Amino acid sequence: MCKPLEFREELIKLLKKYNYELSSDEAGELYIEDGMNYYFLDQNNNYSIQDSDGNYLIEDYINNIFNNRESFYQIQNIGVFTNSYDKARYIFTAIIEKDKSKIQKIRESQNKLIINYFDGRRMKWIRPVDNSRGNRVGFAYIDKALTLEQLKYIVIPCCVGVTKDNVVII
Repeated sequence: MCKPLEFREELIKLLKKYNYELSSDEAGELYIEDGMNYYFLDQNNNYSIQDSDGNYLIEDYINNIFNNRESFYQIQNIGVFTNSYDKARYIFTAIIEKDKSKIQKIRESQNKLIINYFDGRRMKWIRPVDNSRGNRVGFAYIDKALTLEQLKYIVIPCCVGVTKDNVVII
C-alpha cells in the first residue's frame, strides 16, 4: 500500500469526523514530501494525490489491481461506480449517444440510472455503499475520487468479471 494514499484515507476520515475542510493555494494544491513530492489536491478534487509527473496515485492503484487479473466469469453487466450523480449522468449520456440503436430501455431518476440493451446487457450506476455489494459486473467505470475503503470493500468485490481490458477510470 502506498503511504500517501493511506494518509489521504485517514485525513478524509478526520475531516469528516470534525466537519472540517482543507483549503489550498490558488492552484488548489498542497504538498506532501515523503522522499518524493506529491501534490495533494483540495476538496473539489476529493483530496486526490498526484505524483510530481501529474499522475493520480489512485489510478495506478486501480490499474495494478486489474493488471494481472484473469476472469473466468462471463458477466455482461456494466457498472459505473461513483458517488456523483453528475459524473454518472455524464457517462450515461455519452453511452446513450454512442449506442442509441442497441438500447432497449433507459431508466433514470435522481437515485437510479440504468440502461437495458437488446442483447441482455445492463449498465447501472452503482453508488459504492454497503448495500451495493451484491452487484456483479464484467465491465467497470471506476471513479478516481473514491476512497480506498470503498474500492477494497465494495467496488473490487463487485468486479468479478473485470480485467485490465474492461476497466475505465473516470
